[in-house]
Amino acid sequence: VEYTESKDKTVTANKSKVYGLAGLYDFSKRTQGYGLVGKSNNSGTSFLNPIYGGPTLTTADATVYTVGLRHSF
Repeated sequence: VEYTESKDKTVTANKSKVYGLAGLYDFSKRTQGYGLVGKSNNSGTSFLNPIYGGPTLTTADATVYTVGLRHSF
């Protein structure tokens, strides 16, 4: 579980809130499934996205879903 809030010190209307949730499941000793969901709420001219807190191309809110399978050899 993750929560981050970023505020601009000079323009108080600019802020971003980012929420995230991740889960792992072990299918076997070497195979693992994972799922992540992230959401960002941007206001003003702030533009963070839920993937590693990097910038987005617009100030719109973003939602990201990731699902994967990892196998170790």
